[in-house]
Amino acid sequence: MSRINLLQSLVQFDRPLNKVLPDLHQIDWDSEQELVILKRDQIAIILQRYLKGDLQSTEVEDWANAIECREDIGYEEGYEDLLRDLVYELANPLLTRSLSPNIAENFLNTLSVKQFTIPI
Repeated sequence: MSRINLLQSLVQFDRPLNKVLPDLHQIDWDSEQELVILKRDQIAIILQRYLKGDLQSTEVEDWANAIECREDIGYEEGYEDLLRDLVYELANPLLTRSLSPNIAENFLNTLSVKQFTIPI
């Protein structure tokens, strides 16, 4: 699987992390350019999956940790700071706050994309 495909799979969380991360760990985090863009709707879908019980808070944390600080993953234009902050919060619950249904709802409201539907 190519680097871009691995990064897209990570951002979309369309495969279990234990299937994606071993391959990603073989790829350097540094990059001259952003190869994949994380968008608001992608984070919203992850949060909705958490609220539905499809993902545990630890899975969301692991997902965000895998994204945080990667130079080859950029953030949706105009929302870079917001998305970077949300990824940081999700990746670092011991430093910020633990993910809960209430926190997830607040994040969804902040993203203003609560209407996004989870793909089947």
